[in-house]
Amino acid sequence: MYSTWIESERRVGMNKKWNELIQDLIDGVMSPEDFERLQDAMVADPELRHLYYQYISMQQNLEFRLAKSTVNSGVVGLAESRLKRQRKRSYRIAALAAAAAVAMTFFVLSLVLGPNAERNLAFSSSPGSKYELTHVASDDQSLASLKPGSRLKLLQGAVELNFGSGVRSVIEAPADITLHDYDKLFMDTGRGWFHVPAGAEGFTVKTREFEVVDLGTKFGVLASPKDPDQVHVMKGKVAVTAKYGEMHACELVENMAVEVRASGRYTPVTVAPERFSTELPKTLPHLHFAFDDGQQLLASNTLKDAGDFSYQGSAGSEDLSIVDGPFAGALQFDQNCEFIETNWEGVLNDNPRTVAMWVKMPQTRLEPGRKGGLRDAYLVAWGRQNLGKMMNFNQKWTVHLDFQAQRSPILNMSFGGFWYYTRDIVVDDDQWHHIAVVHSGQYDDEGLPKVALYFDGQQVEIFSDRHGPTRLDEKGKVELGTYAEAPMVIGKSLYPFRNTKPENSDRLEAALDELYIIEGALDAEAVQQLYQENRLIGL
Repeated sequence: MYSTWIESERRVGMNKKWNELIQDLIDGVMSPEDFERLQDAMVADPELRHLYYQYISMQQNLEFRLAKSTVNSGVVGLAESRLKRQRKRSYRIAALAAAAAVAMTFFVLSLVLGPNAERNLAFSSSPGSKYELTHVASDDQSLASLKPGSRLKLLQGAVELNFGSGVRSVIEAPADITLHDYDKLFMDTGRGWFHVPAGAEGFTVKTREFEVVDLGTKFGVLASPKDPDQVHVMKGKVAVTAKYGEMHACELVENMAVEVRASGRYTPVTVAPERFSTELPKTLPHLHFAFDDGQQLLASNTLKDAGDFSYQGSAGSEDLSIVDGPFAGALQFDQNCEFIETNWEGVLNDNPRTVAMWVKMPQTRLEPGRKGGLRDAYLVAWGRQNLGKMMNFNQKWTVHLDFQAQRSPILNMSFGGFWYYTRDIVVDDDQWHHIAVVHSGQYDDEGLPKVALYFDGQQVEIFSDRHGPTRLDEKGKVELGTYAEAPMVIGKSLYPFRNTKPENSDRLEAALDELYIIEGALDAEAVQQLYQENRLIGL
């Protein structure tokens, strides 16, 4: 109650200050410094703009009525007396105030007469980004900027928003945001970093679970459909209010972070600035295994949720076999290096992804493997390996080779109970080949996931198959949901369950080089660049 009264008194004091400044503007005595302060404050505060409109309207009505009474009565009225008093002021102040008034008039008109190209919120995107932008007005869908009511669905990559108030934000995919006003943003899903400078306090970010009002700071917001939403404060202070349950408000200061549960309760979490990008990334988030030497297999890691990424060979790094590859060294998977396991859960749900690598494989067509058939050779895999009655669930992601008698192994891209395969490419000819598998995260008209396969830089035809009746979602699409179960493995099939011991079957006997796991779908041009130059777009 006391805090509410304090806030009320603070607001009254602020309004008094702005009342005086607006009156100074009308009277023509405003200094350049005060004019700049008022203009910046009006950009950030809709209530102040409304107060200004009220003053202008009242002033116009008053002068109109006084001037009218003067004409009708033939005597000098209050309006004329006021004008005479103003003429006595110095020419310098009058000229300065007139210039300020003209500038403020154009400024206010820009606020009132919108939308226009200057007012709309422009944004820039990182290389490889893909998004869908829609607007409230059905006849304005070509607009390439945001205005109140605009919705931006970021499928991959990142965007930077620069608000007129000076607020700057970097939003990373997958994200779904709607601009409610020029100082209010709704984030249904996504990861966003915000810098709110002095003078723009009050900037608000809403999620499904809470509202964050900035009090002058740098902060990050994580909005997830499956996990509690979080806010992390890197500098300054914010006010957080839960939208459901107890709906209490709390203030967070530097190095504080909370997650807000459906009950409205706040749970402290460790503040993690490293989970947020403060600048647009140069390329899509990815892991890159160069395999150039046996001591450091990983060349780069730009994944925000894999900051503690680790890996190990099944036989220990001292036994890794490095051979010549298309680009420097390559890793030979054989009896000395059965597979590599990591602690990363992979790209989950039906989010877009690309797996690309060079493969050199000797002829391996009839070697026995698991009981009852020929073995599979897994290149990369993560998720849940469903067994038995769970076979038709699509909860994993694998790129592997299925072995058939009397022919080259078949390259397979599997979600679980639904997968794609090729028919006419030869992998086991003891030559280096480049393979890139791209899942766009989108679906065709039949509700099938859009997957593309590139072999030596060229897209090849693929065919779908399934264990049985395909599970469909409410929109009739194949239900996909790569599950956070077994972390990513290279050169080995998935464990049936987390932390179970690997079996000795389904091992890869081939050399791999320049393995990329990318959070995003590469297009044909980007795949070509990777194939020709071993370089991602933007690098």
